[in-house]
Amino acid sequence: MRRYQYVCLAIGLGAILLLWPKSRTEVLAQTQEIAEPEQTLSQTEDSDSQARDLETRMREVLSQIDGAGQVDCILTYDTGPLRQYLADTELGSEGGEVRRQTVLTETSDGAQTPVVVLETYPQYRGAVIVCDGGDDPVVRLQITRAVSALTGLGADRITIAKRTTN
Repeated sequence: MRRYQYVCLAIGLGAILLLWPKSRTEVLAQTQEIAEPEQTLSQTEDSDSQARDLETRMREVLSQIDGAGQVDCILTYDTGPLRQYLADTELGSEGGEVRRQTVLTETSDGAQTPVVVLETYPQYRGAVIVCDGGDDPVVRLQITRAVSALTGLGADRITIAKRTTN
């Protein structure tokens, strides 16, 4: 038993330090940092317009591929863009009460907007491309590679079809 007395003592001291309550100043210091900024999933017109803009730009670029002809495309999403806003966190006088408030900044025209800490791009589910040259394997490969580079989708999530003629 004497052989393990220092090991047992070190484990016991570690357990006591883990269970020791934090002082109020430590808790206040931690809450003044960016403690888990508010997260909101953007389902706004802004994110919809971004999706339409990407589809429009992708349509323009893909139509320039030799043999592709006129191109139409649709992208679907698993998740939309995610924005994290800077939040000011205050600990109430009772100790258990926490108040969070999003930090706002004023623009040159006087409008107040939240401060964005992190913004992530949407995660795409799939893409459907319809083009005049959709039956040519070389064109299909080039379009698949281009869409994959733009969206991060694998080839199994990109469908390319030939446009019908009326």
